[in-house]
Order: sequence, then C-alpha cells, then structure tokens
Amino acid sequence: MTNQDIAKLRTEKLINITAISAKTGMSAPTIFKLIKAGAFPTKVRISGGIVKGSKLALWRETDIDEWIRNLQAVEQENTA
Repeated sequence: MTNQDIAKLRTEKLINITAISAKTGMSAPTIFKLIKAGAFPTKVRISGGIVKGSKLALWRETDIDEWIRNLQAVEQENTA
C-alpha cells in the first residue's frame, strides 16, 4: 500500500460486512461468494484487530456505492 493509498483511506469512510449487508440487502455468505468469484469490490485489510496479529476487513463505501450503481445499470439494460 502506497502513501497515497493510505492518505486516501484516511479521508474515505470504511464500512464492515454488516453495513454492506444492510446497504445491499444481501447476506454476508452471499457477499463472500461474490468476493470469492471476483465479482465484488476488494476489501481493505487493516492490521491491529482485537486479537494480536488479526486483520480487520473493511470496504470503501465509495467502492460499494459504485458497485451498486453498476449493478443497477446492468439490470436496467437487461430490462430495456
């Protein structure tokens, strides 16, 4: 991760899987299947979780919002 990436993260809102589930209406297992298939935005790993050596998985809210917009656009194209 570059210094520019770190600076960008400091200004962006990061959200967890619970917030993403609420925003998308999808369950966490469905989201993880999409991640595994490469069909979901990349998560940001942040070290320093509660357990020593653990990593916290968060997503940029802007990435999730963009993914939702793209999904909606594809759905609109398919219904047109």
